[in-house]
Amino acid sequence: MKLIFFSSPSSHFKNPDWAERREIPAPIMDIETDVWLGRPENERKLVLWESFDIYGIMNDFFHTMKNPVLVDAP
Repeated sequence: MKLIFFSSPSSHFKNPDWAERREIPAPIMDIETDVWLGRPENERKLVLWESFDIYGIMNDFFHTMKNPVLVDAP
């Protein structure tokens, strides 16, 4: 079961409602102290996907396993 959750970060491609999207200013790593430093003024943003809907993802997984759709390769 653990392996299924490794695919959770990409599950938002199938259904964006399965995770919450949050943007933050890109931090910078201080290599001397090995600490991430926040930069609230940074215009460059990172997108974080959080709070995955484990029930939606798992229900979709089991539904897909019970009802597979075969696709021809090009």
